[in-house]
Amino acid sequence: MLKSCFAIAHRIFPVMMQEQLLSLIRQQGDLVRKLKLEKKDSSIIDIEVSKLLDLKAKLEDGNQKKFVLKAPKGTRDYGPTQMAIREEVIQKVVQCFKRHGAQTIDTPVFELKETLTGKYGEEGNKLIYDLQDQGGELLALRYDLTVPFARYLAMNKITNIKRYHIAKVYRRDNPAMTRGRYREFMQCDFDIAGSYDPMIPEAECLKIVAEIMNAVDLNAFELKINHRKLLDGILTVCGVPEDQFSTICSSIDKLDKQPWEEIRLEMINEKGLSPDVSDKLEKLICLRQNTCSAASGKDLNAILLEELSSHSMLKSSDVAQAALNEIKLLLSYCEAFEIEDKVVLDPSLARGLDYYTGCIYEAVLLGEDESSVGSVAGGGRYDKLVNMFMTKGKDVPCVGVSIGIERIFAIMEHKQKLSGEKVKSIETDVFVASAQKNLIKYRMSICSELWRSSIKAEMSYKANPKLLQQLQYCEENGIPLAVIIGEREIEKNIVKIRDVASRQEEEVPKIDMVKTLKIMCSFISNISFHCTVHSLKIKNFKIKPANHNIMKTAPRGSEKFTSTKSARNKSNRGSSRKSSSYCVKLFLYFVAFAVLCAVFVFASLLFLPSEKTQGVKDQLRVIINSTMKFVHEIATSGAALHVNETFLKIGAALLMFLTFTVDVAFSLILLYIHIFIKCVLPETIAAISDAVFSFGPAVFEILKHYT
Repeated sequence: MLKSCFAIAHRIFPVMMQEQLLSLIRQQGDLVRKLKLEKKDSSIIDIEVSKLLDLKAKLEDGNQKKFVLKAPKGTRDYGPTQMAIREEVIQKVVQCFKRHGAQTIDTPVFELKETLTGKYGEEGNKLIYDLQDQGGELLALRYDLTVPFARYLAMNKITNIKRYHIAKVYRRDNPAMTRGRYREFMQCDFDIAGSYDPMIPEAECLKIVAEIMNAVDLNAFELKINHRKLLDGILTVCGVPEDQFSTICSSIDKLDKQPWEEIRLEMINEKGLSPDVSDKLEKLICLRQNTCSAASGKDLNAILLEELSSHSMLKSSDVAQAALNEIKLLLSYCEAFEIEDKVVLDPSLARGLDYYTGCIYEAVLLGEDESSVGSVAGGGRYDKLVNMFMTKGKDVPCVGVSIGIERIFAIMEHKQKLSGEKVKSIETDVFVASAQKNLIKYRMSICSELWRSSIKAEMSYKANPKLLQQLQYCEENGIPLAVIIGEREIEKNIVKIRDVASRQEEEVPKIDMVKTLKIMCSFISNISFHCTVHSLKIKNFKIKPANHNIMKTAPRGSEKFTSTKSARNKSNRGSSRKSSSYCVKLFLYFVAFAVLCAVFVFASLLFLPSEKTQGVKDQLRVIINSTMKFVHEIATSGAALHVNETFLKIGAALLMFLTFTVDVAFSLILLYIHIFIKCVLPETIAAISDAVFSFGPAVFEILKHYT
């Protein structure tokens, strides 16, 4: 009360003071004019004129209000960190939409007001932002993306489309910024227009919501479903007048925010519903909360369907029974899509928008932290909306879902703050640095070459930056690679490529720079660093191009650039390098041995008689077939893991072929021993060798199997 009094006084007193100043200005102006008419002394006139000017200055100061620089109520700015999170989430949503075959459209941010009014129910119509252009035409900012989509279908006479649309919408709502509720916010819509068999498009919409929730790691959620015809049947059998269906549904739609007692009082006191009718409504609308709180998932749905189907009041309603049959069909399709454990029938779900005509649904997060956000997705069937914009023609049945992406953003930002993880907002892969002065143009030419090759690169905007500061910028912003140039590198026509995380460097001919960087960038992208700086620490990554010498010393100035963390881990990196070097040497020895075996095998096939080597040839044929089958299996699993299929095929084929070549070489050694024994030793020993030779491959196969 006291605040309101101060506010009124604050508005009244400036007005009173302004009126007094205007009165004084008029009096002083009259005095100045009188003095001029009487031709008084100019000094006297100047004094009175100065008084008049002072009064006018006070009036202007009073009219100037103190301007506070801020964003409008219900809106906010998004910095690089927030935008990095938003772009990652939107990218996952778009990938899901495209995976289901949707194509995108766009519509104006404002529509004719009559296009929007009458489509959103009692509450929605109050929240539309009105505009008026200079010609007097009444306009309104779009409230959602569904009504503009219906207008688009009607104008272009489209009867069949699967579309997605991501854009901002505007509602004159009471904002709750921490809960992701704004006056300007983004929506992600997916809609299917066209005549299809019942509940199949609805099931796909629910599947899409489940996929998006899992993609953004919000796995604790449920998909509430209901049917507007079931609601209409309940309202009819309970005695609600048909002309009050819309307003009562608007009240029921608030059940996720208010208890039933408050909703009941609103329906009785504000909407004139009798207490008896409201009590009947409670028994059916709140059936899930009152009688089925112990069950969950499929069991809860089965109990609710049985309760509603056999309810004495609903048995006589053909509309309600038809809706229940469609819900049963939808649940069976959800089971086929493997989301039946997430779908829950909720008779209290109303979706207060007037244009829904069939199945409706919402995605609600579970858990203490997420529950305050409310629903994160909602939608349903709207078969009559397109026809509202057409003078003639058949209805265009539509069904869709809208993702409340702002609420998902709010949750993701909250989780990021709790984790303390720094978000990588810069996507640069390569930083072009210089170790000496006067190399700005050379850095520019390298950047130009990298940009031309579609490599994300940047450089310092200082003409002579310090190398330490350039490398520090790379670490702070998660840039994984740096190209370092100096006078020596320019003379030799080479560049130094530095792995920022491990601080290893390579000298690469400038002609091979782009090719080498693309290989390194491809490797970095395949290890999935999830946009965070600390996950960009690529340990012991090193590329050795052919005929290139490894640089032993760091460039001038960079030897000083060591962080505390790298000093702590220095010994660990050293031991890790030793172990990895040992593994590489061991692998190279195996490759060399296998190559020698291959030479031995092919030489034997050339010089030995064909009848002696027929078994070896058969074995080689089996090896080649097994190798190809193995390569196909590895490449298939690699594609599922998003690994480069070409590298997998080459590596798998090489490893498999070398391994089996060693196997064939051992078989040939046995053959040579057998031939030697038969030619040199007596017949008795030769007979024994025949038996051993026939038994040897079997033993070798057993050993190979267990190996």
